[in-house]
Amino acid sequence: MPLAQKDLYKKLLGISGENAACKLLKKSGYRITARNFVTPFGEVDVLAWKGETLVLIEVKTRTGEEFGSASASVTPQKIQRYRKAAKWLSAGEGDVAVSFSVVEVYPKGIPEDVLTVEEKTARSTAKKPRKLPELRLIENAF
Repeated sequence: MPLAQKDLYKKLLGISGENAACKLLKKSGYRITARNFVTPFGEVDVLAWKGETLVLIEVKTRTGEEFGSASASVTPQKIQRYRKAAKWLSAGEGDVAVSFSVVEVYPKGIPEDVLTVEEKTARSTAKKPRKLPELRLIENAF
C-alpha cells in the first residue's frame, strides 16, 4: 500500500476509533464537551465531564497485537503533555477535579494476550461471540 494510502487508512481508523469511543463514553455517563481539543501542550482526543470531574481521554485504536495493549502505547511524554494540558484547562475552569482515562479500541476484537483474567472468563462463558469492535475504558489511567 502506498504511503499516502496507508496514512489515510490510519487517519480513518483513528476517526472510527474515536467515534466508537465517544459512543461508549456517553453510555458510561460521560458528557463530551470537545473532541480533538487543541491546547498549547498538544491535542486532547476527548474532553468530557463525569459528574463534577473534568476528564481528559486518550483514544488508542489498534488492529493487531504485535505491540501489546493499546494503553501500553501511551508514552510518558504523552502523559506529561496531558498533565500540562489539564493544569491549563483547570485554570480556566477554577478549582476542579481532573482525571485521565484511556479508551482502547480493537476493531478486530481484543487480542487474547492483552485480556484481563476477568475478560478471559467472561469471553469463555459468553453464550455468543462479542460484536466487533471491542472497546475497553480504563478510568483514572494515569
